[in-house]
Amino acid sequence: MKKQDLFIVILLLSVSCSTVKNTTSSSGSTVKKHSTGAVSEKLSPKESGSSFQAASLKSLVAVPSKNPAVDTAYVRNKLPDCFLGALAEFGLPDTAVLRYFSEYNNNRCNKLFFNGVDEIINTNQYNLANCDVYALWSYTTRLYYWDLNKWLREGSNASKTAAITREIVNALNKLPKYEGGNLYRGIAIPTEELQDFLKGYKADSKNTWTSFTSCGGTESGSFAGRTTINVIFIIEHLTGKDISVFADGVRCGVPPNTPPEILIKPNSTFMSTANPSFDADKGKWLIHLKQIQ
Repeated sequence: MKKQDLFIVILLLSVSCSTVKNTTSSSGSTVKKHSTGAVSEKLSPKESGSSFQAASLKSLVAVPSKNPAVDTAYVRNKLPDCFLGALAEFGLPDTAVLRYFSEYNNNRCNKLFFNGVDEIINTNQYNLANCDVYALWSYTTRLYYWDLNKWLREGSNASKTAAITREIVNALNKLPKYEGGNLYRGIAIPTEELQDFLKGYKADSKNTWTSFTSCGGTESGSFAGRTTINVIFIIEHLTGKDISVFADGVRCGVPPNTPPEILIKPNSTFMSTANPSFDADKGKWLIHLKQIQ
């Protein structure tokens, strides 16, 4: 197998539902990096604040597809130049991107990925352009999100991250705020780092998360029940956006994840409204945050 082919296969192995982030407390201490995924129970259109999301949201793999497989020539005709250009700046050549989305459509998404994108573009009420939809959906796959958030967290490779970050943020800015209530984010912190981590979230501490942050609309949606999760953020947010209709795990997962999946853009700042508390029943630490920027 060629090296490039192996790269594509590795990218397709699993679904992205997580991001990583770096935070710095108001006391000057650096909070350790961590990652998690988040989806949660489905809300009604009224609860979600987006009838477009609820009406458009459906699994692409629930029923067999009669669509033919697509090749890289077809993919090149579908992907907009603005999207390919942003990924090229990120370090992903066109050949790798075209092969990835050919395999992604044919195998991961039941030959219906491009149908799903077209449906969103043709029916959305938020003036989402091709680049917006491809940027949001691609973020939820394994194509680049891990490196993107790692570099955003580190403040490195700005010349590579600028274009694709701009495309994703521009798309998020067009979507309405998620109105379903608080957000939840479950994370796993190594035991030896846990106490230092918690010190960074004492009452009134302020932390800026410099990468994209995925959350769930319920505690269960943050994967808090997993034994590896030892910290749960409960977030009163300002800018979270429901991206369920673009989310790989919701649209192409087998079985599909349960929405909503909420995304918060980089450089958002949060204030701790109380000291971290340990929930003995859950066996996890709870941290209450209020987004202030």
